[in-house]
Amino acid sequence: MMRKDEKAALRQKIKGIWTSLSPKKLEIINQEVAKCIHEAPFWKETQSLLAYLSFGWEISLDPLILMALAEGKRVYVPRISQKGQMEFLRLHSLAEEDLEYNRLHIREVPEGAEVYTYRAGTSRDKEVLLLPGLAFTKDGLRLGRGGGYYDRFLEKNRDLKTIGICWQGVLLPHIPVENHDRPVDGLCCEGELFFCRGDKKGA
Repeated sequence: MMRKDEKAALRQKIKGIWTSLSPKKLEIINQEVAKCIHEAPFWKETQSLLAYLSFGWEISLDPLILMALAEGKRVYVPRISQKGQMEFLRLHSLAEEDLEYNRLHIREVPEGAEVYTYRAGTSRDKEVLLLPGLAFTKDGLRLGRGGGYYDRFLEKNRDLKTIGICWQGVLLPHIPVENHDRPVDGLCCEGELFFCRGDKKGA
């Protein structure tokens, strides 16, 4: 229980740091992240990109998603099912008319789209998951919003290459962890990409 209490307190503190970001600074970070991932060595091999559609003060992956779609990559984004599970649905466009908003006012692909399924034996560079987070550590620990959606998804998709998306203001020396918490393989922190779990090839 202590860990959960620590996390809850830390979340409140970190949310305040996020809201201190000016829209101008956030837009600069958005572009730096897109450039950083797009120029990463694994990008050319990537066939399926599991991204997210930002809301509030999250770093936006929209610029990167547009690049991926233009290059013919398969892009999938989260949707929360009626059973409370997160699945990734195929995205073909960022146009407003092709998306809908859930109860939290987060953009989602409508039901009925292709659902992402990991293909066993696939090279890790070909299937890449980009994760948002309130905060990260340099060794890959992640502080999410507390819903546990990514933890449950990764429990079923352990072989995906995972990259956390963050900025310097929320890169922390320590985050309290629980047994189910799994570190990401790498971090894209503004314009810098580094790997946390010995995967130097991907860097």
